Amino acid sequence: NLYDYLAHNPLPQVECPREGYEIFRYLLCQATAARRKRLLEAVARWGLALYGNWRDSVSYNSSLREGLKGPLPIEEEPSLFAQGGIFINIHSVGHVTGPNMRFFNVPGMGGFLLSDGQFGDYLRDGQEMVSFHSEKELVEKVAYYLQHPAEMDEIRHNGHARVCQDWTYSRWLDEVFAAVKGGSVSSLSGK
Repeated sequence: NLYDYLAHNPLPQVECPREGYEIFRYLLCQATAARRKRLLEAVARWGLALYGNWRDSVSYNSSLREGLKGPLPIEEEPSLFAQGGIFINIHSVGHVTGPNMRFFNVPGMGGFLLSDGQFGDYLRDGQEMVSFHSEKELVEKVAYYLQHPAEMDEIRHNGHARVCQDWTYSRWLDEVFAAVKGGSVSSLSGK
């Protein structure tokens, strides 16, 4: 564990714990970016569309360069996810608190989700989304689902239905209000 190591073995140049933490965060972000690039380069042969601010972090000779699309305006997300295809979700290194929002947004807007992480408590693996745990497994699953679009469509449909049933913002807020106050979003809005 890098954080524990740096906490117990401070770098000689570091003057305070805050500076040590900033170094840890920087290294964690660099490791996350390197992992994402490595995983995506492994599947780039099938063609990728990469949305976000990748331009400065992808080398000129990277196979990812031709797929750079720039930031995706939020109002365009639903139509993009509903078009089909495989949407790959890669969590940050050390992301252990739960799935990121893309984990829910992709199937919630009708997309097929292929994600790292072990979040079967939220969406069932192989039924409502598909997970991968290694570069090799990512490559195998992309190849498989591109050859089996009917299976991909069934999982996409199941994932969308599950997110709409169990993982909407209003449902989450209802649970938070119920746990904190015994109220709900519905009772606050008069619905």
